[in-house]
Amino acid sequence: AEGPGSPYYVEFLALQNIACNQLDPIGPPCNASAPTRSKQALGNSSLPYGTIWEADLAKIAKYFPLFDTVYVGTLWVDDWNPWDNASNTRAAAMQASVAQRFLQLYPSVPNMGWYVTEEGSINQVGETLTSSLAFADFLGKTAAALQSLRTLPTLWSPAVTSPFGSYTPAMITTIEDNLVGLFNQLPFPIKLHFQDFLGQSVTFRFPFFYNYSAAFTCEADTVPYYQLLQRVATRAPRLQEVKVNMEMFAERLNNGEHGENNGANIISASPSEIAVRKACYDSHGLAVGACWALPHWYYLWTYANATVYQPY
Repeated sequence: AEGPGSPYYVEFLALQNIACNQLDPIGPPCNASAPTRSKQALGNSSLPYGTIWEADLAKIAKYFPLFDTVYVGTLWVDDWNPWDNASNTRAAAMQASVAQRFLQLYPSVPNMGWYVTEEGSINQVGETLTSSLAFADFLGKTAAALQSLRTLPTLWSPAVTSPFGSYTPAMITTIEDNLVGLFNQLPFPIKLHFQDFLGQSVTFRFPFFYNYSAAFTCEADTVPYYQLLQRVATRAPRLQEVKVNMEMFAERLNNGEHGENNGANIISASPSEIAVRKACYDSHGLAVGACWALPHWYYLWTYANATVYQPY
């Protein structure tokens, strides 16, 4: 109601994963219809694999009109292997099945787009011609499957997972060229909001200690990656948009392991750190897009360092 001029205004809503799958241990378990190579032990028979969490989605759906764009993802496809063209075909079909069910549930979302649930690492994708061709096949088939249901804007939000300074200038050129080839092969345009990795490279331990010693930084990492991807966009018209996914969290590691699937806990980042980072992006002219994640945005605005998952 306050409109875009409000500091609380949220432009994008991206739903990464809306259906039952074995890669997400937090959601309801799936039954034995899940792929045999699932990465988590099979749960009970509460939901068939690929079933949308309709009750949870219904709680969110009533707020769809408040956003400029609602990007809808599908599910992590457990047996997906991007280097296997047949696997990419199966993954696209599974995503389309979930997307079709969403459209049956919500046929008239006026501000909708598609979200590519499988995110990946954009720098690793560009490191070799083999990996860029593999992801071109995956993204192309995924986009084609989703667009066959409804022609909508498509958003992909991979991370940058290696410090920019770890690459030689020659390797940066290789990454740029391979990414140009990837995006030029896509059958449909795509938008890119890349994760700045400033959340995933920060660690936290109780009571209230943030360790930024190994963290990526705005000027050393996000700015040069943004500039790299902007160069790619000028050479690859299919890449419609480049923005930063400003991660608003830190991780409490589980025996040194990152990631929710390894038992790590995701907490809100320090409000002062987020403020400094946003100011840096603004000063360098970096456009900020969809940011992970909405609960952290809420807690940061209220200056509460609350956790996503409770209790501890």
